[in-house]
Formats: sequence, structure tokens, C-alpha cells
Amino acid sequence: LKPPIEIEEACIPWRWLRFEAITASSGNGQFRGGLGTHCEYLNEHRSETYKAGDSLVQTGNSNGEKFASAGLMGGTGGKKSLMWIKRKGKSRILHTLDIVQSQPGDVIITESGGSGAVGSSVDREVDKVRWDVLNEYISAETARKIYKVVIDPKTFEVNHEAASKLRKRTKPRLTV
Repeated sequence: LKPPIEIEEACIPWRWLRFEAITASSGNGQFRGGLGTHCEYLNEHRSETYKAGDSLVQTGNSNGEKFASAGLMGGTGGKKSLMWIKRKGKSRILHTLDIVQSQPGDVIITESGGSGAVGSSVDREVDKVRWDVLNEYISAETARKIYKVVIDPKTFEVNHEAASKLRKRTKPRLTV
């Protein structure tokens, strides 16, 4: 269970700078995977009272750095996860099972990979693909290349004729 960001900020000297979903981080398929998140938080310990060891950052043992989530039945996996610490303008990657002493002014950045998808992307309903583009889960280019749905990136209108042609060319043909 994770408390709301506001509770964390009230109880510990860290301030959240960003917390948002990452476009194109999930697996692609008939049932698209969940999006990963981008988080940035700032160590706001007061430097005059900070002592070494006051703030440690520990990564987990399954943070997805080496292995992304898997897709099933034709769906693709999500992206790998990344984590790093930014100190005095320089970034350092944090690896699986790292423990790092954080100092005032450090920014911790995480990008969690999305989850894997299930089923073939060309079986995803066209309206759901449009909704994904409209809500910035995927790009119009991904809609065309992966889902075989042609969407105008300015109006979000679907070109049903072009999508139908692309999908017909992509579908496996049964031979008897």
C-alpha cells in the first residue's frame, strides 16, 4: 500500500516533482498492457541539519532493469524499467539491488516499464486504438504501424477504409 504523495511529502523531506504515465511503455496487443510511470522526486533535507546516512535510496530486486514484462498469445511485452540519481547536474544509473546515500538536492528518477499485452494487436478494436491515441497511450504512428489503424493525429479521425486494407493484409490466412 502506497500513501498519497501529499502524505509522503508531509512526513518526509522529499518533494515529488513529476508523476506521470509514459506514452508507448506498455505491451501492444488486443488487450493492451498498462502504462509505466515516470517519477521524479527531490531530496529536500536541510543541508545544515543533514548527516551522512540520513537518507538512503534502495532499489528492488525485481525492478525490470534486465527483463521487461512478457506478452502472451501474440501480445508484446512492456518496456524495461530504469532508475537513476541526479546529483549536481550529473546522472548515475541505479541498478537492481543498489543502495545509495542520497544528499540534499539529489533528484531520484524512475521509469517503470509497462505491463505486457495479450493477443494480436490487429485484433484490438479500432475504437479502442483511437481512444489510446487520443489519450496519448500510443502515438498515431504506432496505431498505424502496430495496430494497423490509420488515425489523423490532428483530428483523431479514423480512416476506416485504409485501416481495413492494412488489417486485411496483416491477418494470417487460413489454408485448408
